[in-house]
Amino acid sequence: AFIENLLSLDITYNDSSHQMLERYKQALRLCEQTFNHQHKTTARVHLNLALVYDCQLGKPLISLSHYRWWLLLNEQVLEHDHPKSIQAHNAVVRHLKLMARIKMQNVFVRKVSVEEDVLACMATDV
Repeated sequence: AFIENLLSLDITYNDSSHQMLERYKQALRLCEQTFNHQHKTTARVHLNLALVYDCQLGKPLISLSHYRWWLLLNEQVLEHDHPKSIQAHNAVVRHLKLMARIKMQNVFVRKVSVEEDVLACMATDV
């Protein structure tokens, strides 16, 4: 019950992302000490960490790690065909697709900027 309270107490829209992150990290440490890794509350904390890293801090690689933990724990604790496990699987797939799309956009932007640099250099040589 203490960990559940830690997850819900004083987390408001006024809290900074870093305050929320520290609270969830503390909750994760307590979950791992209390329940070991395989527990539904531990899975929930990983989801909360994934959301903070993803939506508020813009750290997609770290958030992906927590999304994957959320999926793994849900499959271990609830079975792979449980609705929460399916939701976790869909979130991981969606996140991977988003990361691939962002990577492709960055490659395109880099390619365009290199081409613009080449054209600029050619224009100055004339």
